[in-house]
Amino acid sequence: MILYIIKPLPGNMNDKPRLKEASIVTDDNAQLSIDYVVGLSIFMIAFTIVATMTGGLLVGLQSKTIDYDAVAYRTGVILSEDPGEMNERVGIAYIAPDRYAWDLIYPGYESYQQSNIFRMGLAMPRYYYDVPPQVTMEHKVNHFFSNYDRSLYKNKVIFGDYPYNFNISITPLNGDNPRSIGDPLPANHQAGYIRRVILIKHPANVTLNAYDEFGNTNGEMIITVDFYQLSSRTPGYMVFPSIEREIINLTNFSSSNTVINDVKVCSPTCENPEPSSPTIWIKKPDGSVFSSYPIPPGGIPVENGTLIEIDPGYLSKRYFPNLGPVDKIDLKIQFADPDPNVVNHLGGRKNFSYSQEVTHQESFEQPDMSVAILEIWIW
Repeated sequence: MILYIIKPLPGNMNDKPRLKEASIVTDDNAQLSIDYVVGLSIFMIAFTIVATMTGGLLVGLQSKTIDYDAVAYRTGVILSEDPGEMNERVGIAYIAPDRYAWDLIYPGYESYQQSNIFRMGLAMPRYYYDVPPQVTMEHKVNHFFSNYDRSLYKNKVIFGDYPYNFNISITPLNGDNPRSIGDPLPANHQAGYIRRVILIKHPANVTLNAYDEFGNTNGEMIITVDFYQLSSRTPGYMVFPSIEREIINLTNFSSSNTVINDVKVCSPTCENPEPSSPTIWIKKPDGSVFSSYPIPPGGIPVENGTLIEIDPGYLSKRYFPNLGPVDKIDLKIQFADPDPNVVNHLGGRKNFSYSQEVTHQESFEQPDMSVAILEIWIW
């Protein structure tokens, strides 16, 4: 920077002033005080802590209704769209038949349930990307309303640390009795509420003709359950034999003296069913239980409409280690009758599948879908 200074020089006063150059040295460099730096740092740290904690101070001022509604909505999504899930690290093939089968804990492993269930959803398994939404499974619905300990519902369905009260109900529109679990509904209390329309998938069933017109059956009926064929439908109407109940309706008996005196399951070797659930049940036409295995002496009397029901979770690797996801398994039923001619025309080879021959008075009824209302209250 150059500064010009006007200064008269010695001599004649009439002389004009002359300019004299003068230089000023400037220095733009500076250094902050160490006290200032330390003080600024402490201020910024304190400001950050206060800003972080302010949100927590306002939690009590938030709208409880909005919070309850959000929890109710989330719970509805879990129940109607999520199949639920178990921890696969516990040897899932022996604890339950499938990672999605949280409701099918095998006998002797009940203690694993609460600690190894991640979520208790009611929807169909997500084996395929196009599984229809809001389709629930009958056995999951039944199991969900089995009056578990309250803490299990809160930890596996509702989630959250806040001590919520809840009431969850399903009301079928086909006339079946409504089901509910939880606390009595509040009279004068803010609460979150969600209502959803769901479908309940019921088991498939097959009607088989016990009479064989060709004869030479010696009273043996072999029913083949084809896993691959049953899964060759749109996801909503697929049948999953390892995790769903199968119902076989036997009809067209020609004698009132016919009995079932043996039942075996073959995959590929044959063995008798389990003595307790999950197993195979022989029931009267009204659904009341005749017996499971072992068959009582003298056999179990049969009539038109006698039912053979296979529990969900039985046709799985837990009991049949060689069974694959697209394999077949045979159910062998041995009939007996005092009349040899009757025995000779009882049984034959049958299929639990979508391809039953109508001409033989046989039919396959695909899984039925019933409409129900799911209601959830949270407060």
